[in-house]
Amino acid sequence: MNCLAALNGPARNGIQQVLSGSDDGCLRVWDIGSGDCLRVMIPDRANMNRAQPRGSPVLCAIVLQDGGVLSGAEDGALRVWNMSDDVSPEELPILQLKFSQELVLHEPRNTLEPILSVVQLQDGNVLSGCEDTFIRLWNLSTGRCLQKMAQHTAFVQSMIQLQDGRVLTGGYDKTLCIWR
Repeated sequence: MNCLAALNGPARNGIQQVLSGSDDGCLRVWDIGSGDCLRVMIPDRANMNRAQPRGSPVLCAIVLQDGGVLSGAEDGALRVWNMSDDVSPEELPILQLKFSQELVLHEPRNTLEPILSVVQLQDGNVLSGCEDTFIRLWNLSTGRCLQKMAQHTAFVQSMIQLQDGRVLTGGYDKTLCIWR
């Protein structure tokens, strides 16, 4: 397991649940009490990097304000997963974001950088941090990168939004940065 996220809201049928992301590219929902795996969510193979046939490892995941899940993967993709009970236990590809020329128009790239951390802001936008040392601000509705920010000199490993709206990021460069 590479990451864990507590599923929000009251326990479903008395079951408290946690989400995990792993090297096989899948997300799993677990019953905390029994340890049982309740659901395996498999990425849509049509939207995946062809060089990784089994799925790109999920490196980070968060529960979104609307109850969906956003995961960041080693192939540089941000994926939004539908968590509603009335769908099959596979991913519904609501939106696929990638560091690519069509989404990051002024940033042509030859390689896709792994996404190591994500956080949803109070306004609904998302920040991602990755191995290229940059933090990117994404609009989930359009799939567009709104801003690219630099302060770290190594991987951006973690991030959290503080109660006052500022964001705190931690990097492999052994620094913490505060963003307004």
